[in-house]
Amino acid sequence: MTSDTKKIKKGFSRRKFMVRSVVGVGVLVGTGYLTRPLWRRSIAHLVDTSDGAAYLGNTKSPSLWFEVTADNQVILHSPKVEMGQGTFTGLAQIAADELEIGMDQIRVIHAATASGNVDPISTGGSTSIAGLWQPLRELAATMREMLKMEAAKQLGVDVSSLRVENGIVSGNGQSLSYGEIVKEVQEWTVPDTPTLKEIKSYKYVGQPVPRVDLNDKVLGAPIFGMDATMPDMLYGAVARPSQIGAKFKSAHTEKAEQMPGVVQVVVEPDFVGVVAQSRMEAELAKNALEVEWETDKVWQSEDIEAMIKVGAGTPFVIQKQGRAKRILDNEAGVITAEFT
Repeated sequence: MTSDTKKIKKGFSRRKFMVRSVVGVGVLVGTGYLTRPLWRRSIAHLVDTSDGAAYLGNTKSPSLWFEVTADNQVILHSPKVEMGQGTFTGLAQIAADELEIGMDQIRVIHAATASGNVDPISTGGSTSIAGLWQPLRELAATMREMLKMEAAKQLGVDVSSLRVENGIVSGNGQSLSYGEIVKEVQEWTVPDTPTLKEIKSYKYVGQPVPRVDLNDKVLGAPIFGMDATMPDMLYGAVARPSQIGAKFKSAHTEKAEQMPGVVQVVVEPDFVGVVAQSRMEAELAKNALEVEWETDKVWQSEDIEAMIKVGAGTPFVIQKQGRAKRILDNEAGVITAEFT
């Protein structure tokens, strides 16, 4: 059977198909976008982290960020995504220093979407540490004081007499671990943000430490979006043209329809894809589709490069900050080092 724009399979609309499909990330290339002053200013604003990038997520509820377990471990629920760049480790260092725990006592996982601890922007642009440096210090310090206040109640002492080391709250010859404290907590009292520790007293920030996610990464344990499953979940794979601007013309679907796990081949006027019972089955069936595309132009790399030349060959400044020449001309402003 040959499917064309007049022969459209029913049952799955394109909208339903896309909701159930694996979502990819694309790049939009358009004429003129990077040459507009407004866009240039926006780009400059996004990359300017000199004063610390603002974080727009939840910074009021330490209990959304930190989970203390019975074995005296702390789980940090990160709203930022770990993609190999080391964000989890950097955040763990910040939190561990303010929480007064060891690096071996903290684990970092991705915050669940339904948790309320969600980053409304994204992860990227080297903004994770810059944006969370101050909020995370304050959240961790507040959580530390919450634990101390609960310990004071349970031990029957004044909170000012308590000190914390490696997740153990001690005072007047008595002590409780964080894990022991949380067992008895029915409702948390959240104090005002306490005074933060002096940075010079930090043990982990600025020091080389083993990556907190290394073991899980080696074992393939981390869970990402594509690992999500639901009962009776189906998987989608979309056929894409190899040329920019190509339009779907027709498709031979017989082979794909007969492949294992295929639920349906979806063909619409400008769309063709496969719904199957597993991601691999969907991909294999998609590759078996014989799709014909039509295009008015075969694009080359040079054509795309010509479209996105910033300033049309005329240099211009996106952002100017600091006095580099003055500093470099002064020997005191130059740091020289030799590495072997």
